[in-house]
Amino acid sequence: MKNGQADMRSHSLLLIPGVALAAVMTLAGCSNGHDRQDDPTPTATSTPSAVALESNRCVDDHLTVTDVRAAKKAMAAGCATISFLTDDADVEIGPVDVLNIEGSDNTVHGSTMKAVHAMGTGNEVTYVGDAPNTDELGDGNSAEAAKE
Repeated sequence: MKNGQADMRSHSLLLIPGVALAAVMTLAGCSNGHDRQDDPTPTATSTPSAVALESNRCVDDHLTVTDVRAAKKAMAAGCATISFLTDDADVEIGPVDVLNIEGSDNTVHGSTMKAVHAMGTGNEVTYVGDAPNTDELGDGNSAEAAKE
């Protein structure tokens, strides 16, 4: 080998450990190990999910109930379509065209309604006025006129 080529190789060989050391030092600077917590506690995010933004309020004539307490006002006001994604709720709702229940063991005291669809079991619906269409009322669910 010529002297120029040997010098170039030795410089390259020296450069590789230097670059590796610089990378390690840079990464080590990101965390000094002292600011880690042994038992970190989760924190809430400041931006709610898209589903949460549209749940529990009547938007475009549809109310999706995922939290009964959060949806209380919207349920009382009524909405063209109300869909319950809950279990073990006991609620009162305002007028509705279509009531969907996808959970189980819910009790819904309603106003007027045109149709009731219940996919879970153990759901009880009471209504005022004309009987709603209950063709899609699954087994173990009931829809009855409210007793006066």
